[in-house]
Amino acid sequence: SILVVSSCLSVLSTLLELSAFAKLRASRPELERPFAVPVQSRAGLALFLFFPFVIGSVSFVSCFVGGGFMLPVVNSLGLLGGPLSYIALRRCTGARYHHGAVR
Repeated sequence: SILVVSSCLSVLSTLLELSAFAKLRASRPELERPFAVPVQSRAGLALFLFFPFVIGSVSFVSCFVGGGFMLPVVNSLGLLGGPLSYIALRRCTGARYHHGAVR
């Protein structure tokens, strides 16, 4: 149960970070940032954050629901989400990533 509480709080902090990222990106797009995210519009930003926010929300809710199959499903979707998001973003924008920079 300590592990469940720790995981729950970790997911909650990540959701807070995603929310702060979205707010700053929408309210202050001119700020210089150390990493360039290849998103040009608010719709692109919403699409970029949709998958991590949904998986994080489901993970947070699964901390309180005792469904035995829910957590492995969420973890599997989370593991697949990164590569699938990368492929989709690369196809949509044609951007290439090399050593942390967008080309």
